Amino acid sequence: MRPGNSHDQTLRAIGQALEAARVVAFSLKRDGSRFVVQGESEKISGLRALFRRQRPFGQKNFTAEEIAELEHRGRAQRKQPDRLPDFRRLSSLLRAAGAYIDMNGGQLLELCKRDQNVIILFQNKLGHPQLEERTTRFLSDLAVRLYKKRQKKPA
Repeated sequence: MRPGNSHDQTLRAIGQALEAARVVAFSLKRDGSRFVVQGESEKISGLRALFRRQRPFGQKNFTAEEIAELEHRGRAQRKQPDRLPDFRRLSSLLRAAGAYIDMNGGQLLELCKRDQNVIILFQNKLGHPQLEERTTRFLSDLAVRLYKKRQKKPA
């Protein structure tokens, strides 16, 4: 992670890339300054499969430069101030997971999402590994609370 960058911003940017690739289950590991994601794309069948070329996601490395570019592109898409975010989207869930890590003063080690569960492994502020299992509902509710808190801040 780049200095001055929080987990919530970094994970939201990665989440936007995973949404674009239609990833539904994945494991994300921090490896120095980069993030390595192994994932499974949404399975498409029937007529929709004929119109879309479905490629397996496999593995992707996200460097600090790629994350900065993803953040820049994502910021450009969020220029509509009156639009309410969808707090169930993967990017919102990952942003909330990153905020959760930041609130606990931690450093991400690994994050896995399967179905409606997210497992977060991080190094806590005492330097010990801490494992948390959260539901997507918990993270969605946290995303709503954080959004409301951001809206109350004076610009």
